[in-house]
Amino acid sequence: MINKTNFTIQQAVEEDYKRLNFVNKETWLHTYPNEENDITVEDIENLDWQKFENNWKTKLATSEVGLYCLTAKIENKIVGFIVVKEFVDFVSFGSIYILPDYQRLGIGSALINQALNFVSKNKIIVVKVAEYNHNSINFYKKMGFIFSEKAADFKLSETKSIPQIKLTKFNNKFNL
Repeated sequence: MINKTNFTIQQAVEEDYKRLNFVNKETWLHTYPNEENDITVEDIENLDWQKFENNWKTKLATSEVGLYCLTAKIENKIVGFIVVKEFVDFVSFGSIYILPDYQRLGIGSALINQALNFVSKNKIIVVKVAEYNHNSINFYKKMGFIFSEKAADFKLSETKSIPQIKLTKFNNKFNL
């Protein structure tokens, strides 16, 4: 069993791009296949993961104002991350992914709390979640997020999409 005090939160650096892509892919493979929506492991594996990796490399090499990526590391290995983008009117948590073996250790909460140090206070925080990802929905609800509306589906291919919902929190103070 991993003790939840054994992880550190750090800002991502350019050299992290391959590991971020690995965590991204492994988490997607664990989370998004869904029989009801006819989304298979193969559908996730067939995404252009090289393109994802190139996007990570580009994002981390560029300093975009208001864009932050924080990593959670155990024994210097990235096991999770959060991507935060601050807009004029709101803050978006674009990705929060923790490898399955490292979930429920407080890493997601720690990533969110640390990310809030980088963004302006008193803005609406928005996150999109697959509508069938009940573990994540329950996690966000525990943190005070509420259902806001149905969001645009995430298009996996010409014929398949992941249905999403939007959750919001109307302040950025978390009681964990």
